Amino acid sequence: SKLPGCMWEIMPSTCGSYYLKTSDSQHTLHWTHGNQGQKARGERATLYPCMSGDYSNCKWRFVKLHSDKNEYLIQSSGEENYLIAPHDDKFSATVDYCDDLSPEPKCVWKLGLSFGSWDFPSCFVGQKAYIQPVDLPSKFLSVQDTDKQGDPGILQTCDSKLPGCMWEIMPSTCGSYYLKTSDSQHTLHWTHGNQG
Repeated sequence: SKLPGCMWEIMPSTCGSYYLKTSDSQHTLHWTHGNQGQKARGERATLYPCMSGDYSNCKWRFVKLHSDKNEYLIQSSGEENYLIAPHDDKFSATVDYCDDLSPEPKCVWKLGLSFGSWDFPSCFVGQKAYIQPVDLPSKFLSVQDTDKQGDPGILQTCDSKLPGCMWEIMPSTCGSYYLKTSDSQHTLHWTHGNQG
């Protein structure tokens, strides 16, 4: 968990596509030439500062394979190519064709996020979720009294029956969300907005 380059941020782009950004830099995963279709097959997936412009070869789609499994194809947006894991004599990830009905194992990815349906980030909306800090894996963001206005957000050890440990992520405007306790109508906030 401490190795740089192992964790990714999935950042929304346009038309249901996403950037895969390294968590510790502004670089995102891309394939070398966009809008090439079959010509792009076999190209390496490498890092590039994609978010500084609108590059078609920087955007990806997530294709869920089974409703009950955390397994996905990662498709190059706008093309019938997919992110392929290193295999055989290849030492880096590439883009290539995958049969989306019966994909080979090299085409299939698991994410550290698992939900019953997948349409990132709308998969979060209305779902109940635990929120956990990376550096304290045994603690969760929670409140002690879910019906008390002003009750502070704290970190504590939680089990599935403890009120205040589970959150619903509810849509607001312009890509923002409310964090609502799963068993009350209260949401998490900071005391003074628009204060910089």
